Order: sequence, then structure tokens, then C-alpha cells
Amino acid sequence: MITKLLLFIAGTLVGAGVILAANRTTGPDDITPQPTVEQPAATAVSPLAVVNENTDGTTDVGPAVSTTLLQPLINRIELAEARISELELALASVGARSEAVTQPPPVPEVTSTDELLGAGFDPFTVEEIQNIRNEVQLQRLDLRDLATREGWVNTDRFRESIRELNRDDRLRQSLGDENYDKLLLAEGRNNRVRIESIIANSAAETAGVVSGDILLRYADDRIFTFGDLRSATTSGQRDEPVSIQVLRNGEAIDFVVPRGPLGVTISGISSE
Repeated sequence: MITKLLLFIAGTLVGAGVILAANRTTGPDDITPQPTVEQPAATAVSPLAVVNENTDGTTDVGPAVSTTLLQPLINRIELAEARISELELALASVGARSEAVTQPPPVPEVTSTDELLGAGFDPFTVEEIQNIRNEVQLQRLDLRDLATREGWVNTDRFRESIRELNRDDRLRQSLGDENYDKLLLAEGRNNRVRIESIIANSAAETAGVVSGDILLRYADDRIFTFGDLRSATTSGQRDEPVSIQVLRNGEAIDFVVPRGPLGVTISGISSE
């Protein structure tokens, strides 16, 4: 027992000696100073400038991108915002009516003057369409600039303001339902709402609506999109009797339903 204790004390003393020796040889004064690397000064680069990275790790700043080259990108951003607005309307429609949307609407395509003329629009109507598009686009740009400067871009307030600048509402009011329907078709956008399935014991099933019917009217309002159906079913007095019209095998059929959720799943299609 005593022998073990002596060995333990000896080992402790040896360990302490090693630690002291290490501290003397690796003290703060023995630390080799590291070379100071001078960082290059930051160079201000225009947001529109082109930065090229070389193989040796250096970079060259090229000339700024012209507004002409950026315009197609700006147009695509506008189309994306329109797509987001339509998707938000569709999702809100699902929550308000318990109607499920089976597919989102396609991205709206920009139609040129020649294409609009080829679709049967007269020059005056084509000019009116282009003027409305341009006005709404400018208003959107001004709104984004204002929101960016005041710090509320990408907020609920901004998104709601963008939705209020609805190009389709202005086009429909200006052109009328028939020309608006023709414009949607010319742009390759959905202009009809098709019934995909019926929920058991729903208002649609009770009235006689079946899968495959295309909803043309609700309470005398033409239905082109998910948003149209949402507005029609949630306006007026709930459960009041309203007429609906569907297209089935080329024949228009009328039904009466209580205003409110139809109890169906729907999809958007493009059809004459």
C-alpha cells in the first residue's frame, strides 16, 4: 500500500515538472508572429455592372447592362407577379368555399399587336388592350418603387396593393365579357372552370351537377376563372337560391343552388 502511494506521488511530481517545462518553452514571448495580410479596399460596383471572375482569382468589372437587355427580365417578373396573384386567389377560393383546385392556372403569355389582330380584334381594341397593360405595368413599377423607399416591399400591404392593380379586372370592364373571353383564349390562358368531382351530399350533387360539367354562369355572372367563382359564391346572401349554368356535351343546362360552397373540385381549362 505504501509502495503504491509513493509511486503515485512520484508520478504526480514528474507530471508537474513536465507541465512547468512546457510553460517555460511555449510562453507568450515564444509565439511566432503571423504575417499580416493586407486586405484590398472594397470597390463599389454598380448593381447593373457585369463582374467577370478570372482564372487567377482576380475580377474585372465590365460595363453596366443596358435597360433594353433588362426589359425582357422585367416583363417576366411582371408575369410572375400576375401568376402569384392568381394562385393566391385560387388558394383563398379554396378556403372560402371548400372547393379544391386541382391545378394552378398557366402563366399569362404576352400577346403582340400582330397576334391580337390575328385573333380577330380590331385595331382600336388592340390599342385599348395595350394601353391598359402599359398603364397597369407603370403603376406596378411606381408601387414597387414607393414600397422599396418606404420599407414595406414584400409585406402583406404590398401584396394586397399589387392585387388591387388587377389588369384583368380593368380589361374585362373595358372590353366586355365576350372580348375578354376571346383575349384569354388568344393569350393561351384558362377561360373556363371545369367540375372535376362532386362531394357527396353537396349543393352541386343535390342540384344535379356532374363531373365534367363546365361552369359558365353563377347567379347570372359569367365565370372565367377561380377568382370569378370565389367572388360569386361569397357575395350576396348565403343560402339564397341562385341559378347556375353548365355546359354538358355541348348543351347549356340550368340549375338552382343555394349561394355558397358548391362542394366540388375544379380545374381551369382553355376552351372556346
